[in-house]
Amino acid sequence: MNFRLIACVLLFWIGLNAFAFASDLDRYRYVLEKSTNDKVCRHMRNVYNGHFSYPFKRPGLTALRNDPNDTAYGPNGRYTFPKLPGVTHENRKTLDMSYSRLPSSSEFDAIEWREGRYRFVEPSGNDHGDQPMLVAEFDIDNDGRVDTVIKTSFMLAYDGSSGHGGEDTLRVLERGAIDLTQPVTSEMFYRHQSGKKKPVMISGPYWSRLIRPFLFEGIVYLSAYEQIWGGGESRSFGTRLDGEYMNVLRYRSGSERLAPGEWSELEADLICRVRMIIVKQR
Repeated sequence: MNFRLIACVLLFWIGLNAFAFASDLDRYRYVLEKSTNDKVCRHMRNVYNGHFSYPFKRPGLTALRNDPNDTAYGPNGRYTFPKLPGVTHENRKTLDMSYSRLPSSSEFDAIEWREGRYRFVEPSGNDHGDQPMLVAEFDIDNDGRVDTVIKTSFMLAYDGSSGHGGEDTLRVLERGAIDLTQPVTSEMFYRHQSGKKKPVMISGPYWSRLIRPFLFEGIVYLSAYEQIWGGGESRSFGTRLDGEYMNVLRYRSGSERLAPGEWSELEADLICRVRMIIVKQR
């Protein structure tokens, strides 16, 4: 029996199926595959390798729904965001936003998110009640004007194969377009003041799971986690996970609301494409 041949076949099979068994406990290394700005891309490759070895590992929620002693998701937990005035802490909502909090580095910490709430009401009138949101003010398109950026949906779980793992969505509004000292409803994200910046909703193929803005040398970039499912498509559902990437993008314009259900094409430059390679599985 040719044991060397059998060993080679087994190694090939393991490598071929590695992504099929990927989990949130995996450790990764990051390899730069594409760059249009070597300074930014080499720096972020080092950031990912230095701070994001376990990008999706997180503790479970304790049995008590709002356990104040929960060191991960409690009021003073390490995943907890500073809050807007009047916001009541809920451990479960902190868990839902946890991939947007940790792991982190100084580049990501430069974006000062605050936790808030908005009331999600469908056009049909169906009221889903208060939902978590994150709010920060920074110049997301680097045009010299500070924007109000609101994250209104979140990657909830690493496994997106069923289509229920959640995806991030960023809403970009003109600074001051929403009075954050008052109750916020979902319809406010679509308001447009005549002659001024149209509301923006950033989501789509490059942003299919997790979008985290960061600041490097005075420029805002977006770190976007992408999963490639069987068939080579970048989606949050499928039967087989074939690859994972951290894309670094620079948003320029577009994805503006033109009319109900109609949005302009998103314009963003792909600066870096960093392949995520599993080096240890549970």
